[in-house]
Amino acid sequence: MSVADEVEELARKHGVDVAVDEAAWLAMEFTRLSDGGASADRTILLVADMMRDGIISHDEGTDLVLRHVRELPDDS
Repeated sequence: MSVADEVEELARKHGVDVAVDEAAWLAMEFTRLSDGGASADRTILLVADMMRDGIISHDEGTDLVLRHVRELPDDS
């Protein structure tokens, strides 16, 4: 099971869906416009929402994000 699938399953179990407020949208736009390396995808946004809601700890969130980024294809 991929980390993205793991996060989706956990979010579904707790009734969490991606909530993109103005601050999150602005951060994603800055990342997109700056041509930065990493950008927030659905998995990372779900992790952030679950951390904010207290469903997972900071350490658990960090672990999920790191594992997810390692699974992403290398664009270089």
